[in-house]
Amino acid sequence: MMGIVGGAKALRATIIGDAVNVASRIETLTKRYRTTMLVSENTAVRLRPETRVTLRPLVRVQLVGKIQPLQVFEVLEALDGELRRRRLATLDTYNEALLALERGEMMTARRLFREVVRADVTDTPAAVMLQRTEELIGLGEIADYPPVTRLETK
Repeated sequence: MMGIVGGAKALRATIIGDAVNVASRIETLTKRYRTTMLVSENTAVRLRPETRVTLRPLVRVQLVGKIQPLQVFEVLEALDGELRRRRLATLDTYNEALLALERGEMMTARRLFREVVRADVTDTPAAVMLQRTEELIGLGEIADYPPVTRLETK
């Protein structure tokens, strides 16, 4: 929803609503993963078949004030040619690693994420996923699979 907020001396136009809040939280994840563009599963499922885009799943996040986690995807077409080429070259291994992580096969996930990072040292999202896997291994058994990253701040 778009509206005017403020008081008698200072007014400004703004947009508010749940979708705006979710988009803002996802935008902050681009800094964490040092990537160009992320979308939520809500956007991913609405893409038309003729939209030629490669989405690489990153993490399931639980946003502040939300109960249901969201899957977040990196949009590979938003990357420059060389970065996109390197990410596409390791996509199958990356997807295997993520699947292992989601099944709780932490050692396999770690080994595969390491392969991806070794093949492309500039792949920060894969490095973050490797770090998250290491953290989960350090915690021992965890109750929730697939693992969910809880964002504690807005």
